[in-house]
Amino acid sequence: MPSTRLSVVLASFLTLLSVAGVAAAQSTTTAPQLSPLLRLTIALAVNGVVGLLVVAVAPDYTESAAADVREFPAETFLWGLLAGVGGLIALFVLAVTVVGLLVAIPGAFAYLLVAVVGGVVGTVALGAVVADAVTESTLFVALAVGVVASSLLSLVPFVGDVVNLLLGTVGMGAVARRYWRQRGEGKRDDESRSSGSQPPVVSTRP
Repeated sequence: MPSTRLSVVLASFLTLLSVAGVAAAQSTTTAPQLSPLLRLTIALAVNGVVGLLVVAVAPDYTESAAADVREFPAETFLWGLLAGVGGLIALFVLAVTVVGLLVAIPGAFAYLLVAVVGGVVGTVALGAVVADAVTESTLFVALAVGVVASSLLSLVPFVGDVVNLLLGTVGMGAVARRYWRQRGEGKRDDESRSSGSQPPVVSTRP
């Protein structure tokens, strides 16, 4: 099942990174930090507000993109790596020239928008996996469960950050994947219309 595949991917990353998380936690120096309750409150507020905004603006798109994450977790993860790393490289290359800087500025806003939407998509996908283990979830239930789960994970040193990064990556990959497929379908439609034969001319003379 798609939800099972995504659960296996998440579990694999958690297992592989748990040892590194312990080592990183031991090597970090003690520094004043916010209390866990305050950090959780901030994470819930920020993730909840951003998630509600994205879902309210594009509910169908968010739900279908989250379904892509659950159905194609490996593919969306690879797309997310390509879009995330490739996008940053492209912005850096554009920013080194004056002419390219004019393109890099709006490009940076577009990149940030895709990253925000992708984060919400990944959160909804996580929430759907967790909620569907109990009952069939709706979009808003999946969002609420995902926000709580990702916010709780953010309290776990290193591992929580990596898991949330993974969710953002697969979500961003789902956005990039859908855009590329829709762009390809649009090109094929244009080519089919341009190559279509002209309708025959019917003579009106007796």
